[in-house]
Order: sequence, then C-alpha cells, then structure tokens
Amino acid sequence: MQIEFQILDALQKIHTPVLDGVMCLITSLGNAGIIWILLTIALLINPKIRRTKDGTACRLFGESGRRSGCILLAALILDLILCNGILKNLFHRVRPYDIRTSIELLIKRPLDYSFPSGHTAASFTAVVALSFAGEKRAWKAALVLACLIAFSRMYLYVHYPTDVLGGVLVGIAAGYGGYRVVKALEQYKKENNTAFYESPVLWYDNSQIITLQKGAFSMGDTSKYKEEKQIALGILAHVDAGKTTLSESMLHKGGMWTI
Repeated sequence: MQIEFQILDALQKIHTPVLDGVMCLITSLGNAGIIWILLTIALLINPKIRRTKDGTACRLFGESGRRSGCILLAALILDLILCNGILKNLFHRVRPYDIRTSIELLIKRPLDYSFPSGHTAASFTAVVALSFAGEKRAWKAALVLACLIAFSRMYLYVHYPTDVLGGVLVGIAAGYGGYRVVKALEQYKKENNTAFYESPVLWYDNSQIITLQKGAFSMGDTSKYKEEKQIALGILAHVDAGKTTLSESMLHKGGMWTI
C-alpha cells in the first residue's frame, strides 16, 4: 500500500488549476455511469442522422446499433452486480483520503467502498462490450475516455492504483459477459422460433406480402418494393407446398411472364 500512496502523492505534484478542472469534468462523465447509459440509449434508439446521395437515411451506429445497445446494456447490468453489488461489499476497502486525511478533495466524497473503482469498471465494461459488438470506431473512442476516467480517479485521490486495475479487470469480465448473454439469447431465439409454413409465403423487409392459399394467389401491399431497382426475396415452405407455383404466379403478376 505504501507504493500506492507514493504514486498518488506523486500525482498531487502535477496539479494545476486548469488540469484540476479538466480532471473534475472527466471524472463527472463517469458518475453513476451516466455517459455509458446515454450511449446505451443512443444505440438502442439508433437515430437516423442524415441522408446519403441516393436519399437513403444513414443511421448513427449502422444497422447493428440496437444489437450493440443490447450487449452494452447487459454488460453494464453485470458490471453493476459484480462491482457495486458484490466486490465493494466483499472487500470493504477504505478510500485513500480516509487514511491521508490532510488531502483536500476537489470533488464530493464518494460514499461507497474503494475496491474496485466503479468509474473504471463501467468505462472498461463499455469498451469491451462495444468491441465485441463490432462498433470499431465507438470502442476506440470509448477506450480513450475510459483511460482518462481511470486516471482521473487517482489524480483526484479517491482510488488506489489497484482499485483502478481491479476496475479494468471487472470491466473486461462484464463486457465479455454481456456479449455472451446476448449471444445466448440470440441462439435461444433462433432455436425456438423456426417457422413451419403450411403454404408458401414471400417475405420482404420483414413483412409478408405474397401468399398462396389452396392454389389462390394473392399479393399484399407492394408499394415498398416497386420503387426498388433490385431486391432479394425468399420463399419459405415445406416440400411440395407450391413454391414453384408461387414463383410462376409472381412472374406472371409482375408482367415478366405472359405464358
């Protein structure tokens, strides 16, 4: 512990009014994990931010943004359970300023235990979760912010270096755990939602638009795909359900086959 105090005391020597303000601002972003909660909400909503040259709306995080949001949400919940629910109450480690009482804190005194660092754990949870979710640009930006938040906790004398290291390890575990939880749910959904169609159906953009019932061909709202130059379609049915008949009916209905 003496070495840890030497590190913290050394950081006190680089304090300046400007750096104090910057570190207080950076550490406030991690208060209650607010920055990562807001990022999770943004991923789940995944708003359209602009339109490309062809008029197509571009999403802020790509089409997989909502999945990334689910991974991040699951990971942050795991982090909350591991860090604040279990480890802090298990180790009961006092804060460094409670031992070095002469230190004048620049922020409000945290009320919970010291190990591991909750700010650091939540930050690295987000980094790892975003990485496994495939958000290449987001996780790199999150890594920079996570390192700054971790450093700020030592700079402000509210955590030992080993608290921060423990937070990093918890974050890695929680981030990967959140990814595995979502993967398991996806696998369960895949295994338990296999459709079996008595009659062939045609799907486009998650909407059933063409059906064949007892030899009668019917077409639903096709306005969404008439404007498309090229679309990918799939016909699902069991053997001898009439998939070929439906395909021929589609061609005939669309004027591509007059026989």
